[in-house]
Amino acid sequence: MTPELIRTLLIRRDSRRWARHTVEHSRPRDEQQRVSTALLPGDGARLARLWVAEIFTPLDFPNISKQLDVLSGRSREMGAFRDYAEEFRKARRASIAGWITLPSFKRRGSRYFNPNAMVEKLPPGVEHVGFRLTMVTPSVAAIVAELTYSEDFSRRFGRLANRHYQTWAESRPGGGFVLHGVERQKERAAFEWRSQRVAEASGLLAKHFPGFFAREEGVNHPAVELILTAGFLPWNYMAPNRGSRYRALGLDGVLGPQWVCGRATALRAKLADIPTDRMWGSVDTLVFAAREDEIDSDPPLGFRLRPNQHDFEALGFLGDTVEPFALRWALYRLVVRSGERFNGLRDGIALRVSKATSKDFLRLRDDLLRLGVENGHAIGEIVEYANSDRDWNFELQDFSGSFPPGYPPSATIDSLGEFVKLNLLREADRLVRTEGEFRDLMSTSAEMTNAAFNARLQGKFYILAILSLVVALVALYVSYLSLK
Repeated sequence: MTPELIRTLLIRRDSRRWARHTVEHSRPRDEQQRVSTALLPGDGARLARLWVAEIFTPLDFPNISKQLDVLSGRSREMGAFRDYAEEFRKARRASIAGWITLPSFKRRGSRYFNPNAMVEKLPPGVEHVGFRLTMVTPSVAAIVAELTYSEDFSRRFGRLANRHYQTWAESRPGGGFVLHGVERQKERAAFEWRSQRVAEASGLLAKHFPGFFAREEGVNHPAVELILTAGFLPWNYMAPNRGSRYRALGLDGVLGPQWVCGRATALRAKLADIPTDRMWGSVDTLVFAAREDEIDSDPPLGFRLRPNQHDFEALGFLGDTVEPFALRWALYRLVVRSGERFNGLRDGIALRVSKATSKDFLRLRDDLLRLGVENGHAIGEIVEYANSDRDWNFELQDFSGSFPPGYPPSATIDSLGEFVKLNLLREADRLVRTEGEFRDLMSTSAEMTNAAFNARLQGKFYILAILSLVVALVALYVSYLSLK
């Protein structure tokens, strides 16, 4: 083993030398990368609002009713008591599709004017949190939480592009190293900043209203971000230096399609992309972005967002446009997560199927029954809801899709609402077919296991009968000898 140890040490020494040489060779280009990826004077970007959603199925209804009772005890609307839990139960019994505006939270000293808001400890930078409970179907309810950030805190997101980074090398335990350039570090910092906001919002929602997504610890809730920019149009394919200047913030127009709102052409939507060491991948987030100086609220009011102006009314207009997508995005993610949970259960069964006993199958049957309550009822009603254009398209603004230059001329993309709907239906169909096939397999396997168990039991019975017969014969022979 001594030559192998020496060889490993030499490889690590050469790797460190090579890493140091590469970093020294790359450092002279750091300043050029810092300039090319930094925002210009007058440019800016801020994460103004964030929506996170929680879904409640029949398994969660007792818990949400309990939480609403607690909220009713704390809340007073203009001095009057309101029983939110009873309103929720009445809507369920009557199978009424509607929504209930729940009491909101605000931090102590918040500038957000809401006399009915309750003072609560909120995540860093959050001024106000509004909650809306929607009865989607008799078996599905949803709460969408809308978090509004203070202007100074939200602008920290854009300032990440102007931080001073320099190239460095990270050693790997098994040898080798990974080079972290200036541009990659900015991308990672922006992604982690946004991910931290989603994690904080998910924790807030799971604390007060735990449901379907809260059952998985460490997993964020479906989220929708609203990013407002100053000085440049987000995801602009024709912008100069689009490959570097806005990529760090995820606002360049190179990767993937985008959707443009027909009512407010400056408001655009896109699936979030995250930088990893090897590739780009999607997260559970929709991103809406707009340029501040091109967004108006309702025309009769004439409110307008301008740089350095905290305009809650104009943000409210954007919220009314984005919030319906947050609800439907959460329904889609519920179907996807249900499939992931079911596949995890299936993989767990495959690992111990050779040693399965009747008790194992009884336990698996109970797990499948719990999944069936959600998949058989909740997901079935979600599919019916998605197929009903009247309900699915209610409150949805028209977001038409477009591709960046270079895509084939024949390439087409659905509107944002249709895109989420079609993906939901596809995932639901895949889950239902897989679950049906697996239930048949489980039923057959359970019958075979029970048959084998009965056969083993019968074999033990035969052995016991033979032993009993031998004992009886011996006793009879002893009695015979005694009598003789």
